[in-house]
Amino acid sequence: MKRKIIVVLGLTLLFALIGSFLIWNNPAVQKDLLRQYLGRMIVSKINHHANPTAFKWNMDIHAVNHYPKIRVKMKLRGQPVGNGVSVAQLQQQSCIFLKNFQTLKQSTRTKVYGLLIEDRLSFEIEIFNGAGQKIQSTQQVLAECPHFPYA
Repeated sequence: MKRKIIVVLGLTLLFALIGSFLIWNNPAVQKDLLRQYLGRMIVSKINHHANPTAFKWNMDIHAVNHYPKIRVKMKLRGQPVGNGVSVAQLQQQSCIFLKNFQTLKQSTRTKVYGLLIEDRLSFEIEIFNGAGQKIQSTQQVLAECPHFPYA
């Protein structure tokens, strides 16, 4: 009886290991995991790394992951200086984000750029004044940036 239980448990463990190996090495599963990673990484970089700099410029930034769209809301806490920010400047700032992928290994970077092209990952940026009124908005697809590596 003990021998049967040990054999059944051993076979169950073996099938579980083989099944998980096949699932994790499935290209579709790997793409989905990479999509989840990209969304989390981009939002984390914006919310945790850009926010202290934006605070010095008297604005708050908050990003939300709606993959393949990353929504970025900027709220000015004071009076905007001059005419504000142009659409071209906002799009250029979005394109600068591509530099964050340069630290990845070459094989991972190639997969990320391929996914950016396939999914048309984009930034939707909205700027609000202190009263909460939208004063500027734009959208930038990262694969359409002028210096996109695989354009």
